[in-house]
Amino acid sequence: MRPLEKVKIGVNLGRWYKIAIKILKGENWLSSLMWSNDLKNIKDNLDNKKFLYRNPNFKWE
Repeated sequence: MRPLEKVKIGVNLGRWYKIAIKILKGENWLSSLMWSNDLKNIKDNLDNKKFLYRNPNFKWE
């Protein structure tokens, strides 16, 4: 069974964060954590993944 990976993106105090969590057999594992002051660095690191859900109130542009 392949692990399910959830990616969350957020901003706090002007710094962007991307966290990836893998879920395998009911356990959560931190896969990666990335932060940057520049949103472009976070977007470039998404490897053309599509959003499953994006809050319309979240300023992504």
